Amino acid sequence: MVFIIYLFLLLSLISFGLYPSELMHKYSLVLFAFVGIYLLIRFIRHQPIYIPLWLLLLPLLYLFTLFFGVDSVQGTLDQLLVWSTVVAFSVLLFQLKNPSQQLPLILVALSWTIIIGTYFILIKIISFPHFILPLSKEISGLGERLGGFLQYPNAFASFLAAIILFHLVQALKESKKHLYLLHSFIVLPAWPLFLLTESRGAWIVFAVVWVISFYVVPANRHVQYFILSSFMISGGTLLYMLFTLSGTNKITFSSMILLIFLGALVWLGDRFKILEKVPYLKNRHIFPLALTVFIVLTVSDLYWKGLFYRILPDSLQRRLGFDIGTLSERVLYWKDSLEHWEQFTWVGLGGKAWQLFMYRIQSSPYLTSEVHNGFLNIWIEIGIVGLIYVCVILIKAGYRLWRSHAAAFPAFLFLVAHGMLDFTFSYPFFLLFLLCLSITQKKSELSSLINKMAISITFILLISSAWLSYQFINADSAYKAANSSLTREEAQQWIQQAIDKNAWETDYVRFAVENELVTGNEKVRLLEQSLQYEPNHAWLLYQAGKAAEETGDFKKAENYYELSKENNLFPNRRN
Repeated sequence: MVFIIYLFLLLSLISFGLYPSELMHKYSLVLFAFVGIYLLIRFIRHQPIYIPLWLLLLPLLYLFTLFFGVDSVQGTLDQLLVWSTVVAFSVLLFQLKNPSQQLPLILVALSWTIIIGTYFILIKIISFPHFILPLSKEISGLGERLGGFLQYPNAFASFLAAIILFHLVQALKESKKHLYLLHSFIVLPAWPLFLLTESRGAWIVFAVVWVISFYVVPANRHVQYFILSSFMISGGTLLYMLFTLSGTNKITFSSMILLIFLGALVWLGDRFKILEKVPYLKNRHIFPLALTVFIVLTVSDLYWKGLFYRILPDSLQRRLGFDIGTLSERVLYWKDSLEHWEQFTWVGLGGKAWQLFMYRIQSSPYLTSEVHNGFLNIWIEIGIVGLIYVCVILIKAGYRLWRSHAAAFPAFLFLVAHGMLDFTFSYPFFLLFLLCLSITQKKSELSSLINKMAISITFILLISSAWLSYQFINADSAYKAANSSLTREEAQQWIQQAIDKNAWETDYVRFAVENELVTGNEKVRLLEQSLQYEPNHAWLLYQAGKAAEETGDFKKAENYYELSKENNLFPNRRN
């Protein structure tokens, strides 16, 4: 089971974090099939089955919004599949016999696989699309940012920061020598990658959470934790400087020699038990307070461009400027959303609603189609009840990790905090990763009746979600075939097949209309059908108005045009 969980977690990460819906559908179908068969075998053998009852409510909340009208039926069903995937993955986690020992092994295997894979791609042994994103030096210190397997620097930075925090704390808690080396040494190659993402928000959140992480480590090991962290971060920064000496990201022979040398120092330190010989403090507040003062002084130095700022590489100097343009954009998204809170407060607008909702509330044209705040996004999608429920789950999980001084707490806290500043939770991978960090030894014991009900609901959820995934995969295949068709007749056949298999996906109708594959009454019918599933889609409303005008129904056309303008205040984007 350990290897299966590792494999599913790894696949979710290297599949672009499951951010593209088509990859999410394929992944979820395989997961649903595996978990369903596994549970059926255990049920037939009368073996115990643990179901995370507290997670079952989340996909049902998305299903609930469909009864009150949603901005996008397809988006809501996609999110239903995402949370069903989380439930299915959690079922596997709950079958682990000793999660407190097995999950760290899964995470260390995942971390090393990703770090080694990243270096293989950087030195061009293997390739991966959009791994490094070229940007202008006005918005990037180096002129390029590491997007990694998630193809988005901030998301990849979030993953790297989480594993660095986890392994730093876990290294001190590890009693086995080989595991200590695996946990501690990985920070050295991970840190320069973290810097290459140039994610300032992640850097700031990391610094704050690192200070808090001292409260997870026993007070008598604070000095050891500080020395280990400082050595790894300093060594990793030296590696970053060697990587960027040429003004671009390039792993050189000298940087590899330095990495081996630093690794040898880590091994020698463990061999001669250097950390065990350092003095210890009894007061658990000394280091957190001292480091807080240090961080404040460092920020002041960066702002006034003092000594510390001047010794940094040019790329870091440019990136550590106090330009708050991206933050201002995000604050604008949040402000506009909250000014229209009454539209989504109670029930929500359904899954992926922001991608339509944003067009009718924007006070100026937005630059992205994500709200950049995971909690606000949940509020928009499933209302205040759903938001409160998610917050309660996270608070309970965090409190349990905090009370047990779990090594996963800093990583867990980082992901939750960074999720308030970015759209990392729009990547289903991060939901699975967060689940791995939050699962503890304790399993919920349910009464026989409740457990049977939970198992029944889980089976129904898995079967229905698998059917949806299968339909969506087939429809998407037909859509791709329509895109690559050589004749109009062939494209018509394929796009009709796609619509028949998944009428909720309005992109299929858009393709048919834009390429004039449908005309007359059939065009009107398809547009009006699509508007039942996305009633606030400005482009569909505009095209429905044109179609009505072509048929001579000018009153209906006028109504559609007015609705289209109301739902896209700045018609300069695809919607």
